[in-house]
Amino acid sequence: MTFRSNKLHPQSHFYINGSDFTQSAEQAFGAVNNTQFRTTTTISFNGDKNIYALCNGTVFLQPQSNDSNKVNIILRPFKQPIKGINIKYIIYRGLNKIDFIDNGKIAGSETSGSGFVRYIWSEFNRFYVEEDSETVPEFLANFIGYPFTSEQLSQQDDSHLIDRYFFKIASFFDEEATEEDPTTAYEFPVVPRGLHLGSATEQVGIDIILNNGDYFIENDPNPFQLNLAYARLASYTLDTSTESDNFKKKLLKEASTQFIDIVAFYGLHANGKGKLFVTNDDGTETTLTDKSDIYQKLENFVTKNNFYIYLQANRQRSYNFYENYQYSDTNLNNIKVGAEEDNLNEDVFGTNE
Repeated sequence: MTFRSNKLHPQSHFYINGSDFTQSAEQAFGAVNNTQFRTTTTISFNGDKNIYALCNGTVFLQPQSNDSNKVNIILRPFKQPIKGINIKYIIYRGLNKIDFIDNGKIAGSETSGSGFVRYIWSEFNRFYVEEDSETVPEFLANFIGYPFTSEQLSQQDDSHLIDRYFFKIASFFDEEATEEDPTTAYEFPVVPRGLHLGSATEQVGIDIILNNGDYFIENDPNPFQLNLAYARLASYTLDTSTESDNFKKKLLKEASTQFIDIVAFYGLHANGKGKLFVTNDDGTETTLTDKSDIYQKLENFVTKNNFYIYLQANRQRSYNFYENYQYSDTNLNNIKVGAEEDNLNEDVFGTNE
């Protein structure tokens, strides 16, 4: 039997300038041991590095809970970088707050600051010129989601799902009001692929979260939630040792399949049809299409030679999630593995549980 599939046509931007960074095994994506799975890919470097928008998307800025001088960016793709692989969110962890926020307002101006603040200042100014408004409001940090005051922070509870802010429902002062409450009357900015977002000092983390459906599950039993507590951390690790309930442990393990290693994501570009855009140190842009050129961008990652296979079984769950695959009550093997169809060895599916 022969299987055919169309080649993917990935197009995205490399999220950091240069290749002079390092990564330890403790910073890499993937299973740490039989109870922990790291979802964040972290890299280290000397001094500052510029960080770029991986794709066209909507930006939501959040404080980092580990460091008051850092911010995390949640980027929701507006145009998917790889058709057929639906990304829900990309989270950048550990950018310098000073590039974005200045005393509760948006830093910089249309002509100064990072590419991101120059871009949104330009959009902001253009809107009020077109509106011919007599009174231009202050460009506040909370217009891009950042809670500057203690009151704003209290309104953004750690338990709130990220979806609540990207798919928010307009609120009004009262039932008879015709104008929306100005504290919620804003839309997050949409930025182009490759836009300079800001800088990071010494290290930066990134998560890529796949989309398993844009819907809210009431009373969701899954211990892992895409909420603000998760989004605000410097890095994140799924940890089943924190759960005593076996089913919840399974759900936590299953949550690992909702993430993709950014190294594997960029590796998908090396198929002869992909384009990886790179911003050079001098500000110029290069388009990489050759497999060896793309590999050079990935050679400092620990997982550069990892290969990932996801086996999905019934009910959209991972293979043997419901433990209904085994040979018999006395033979707990549940899969056959081998290089030849007629010479397969029985085994137990799974590594690090």
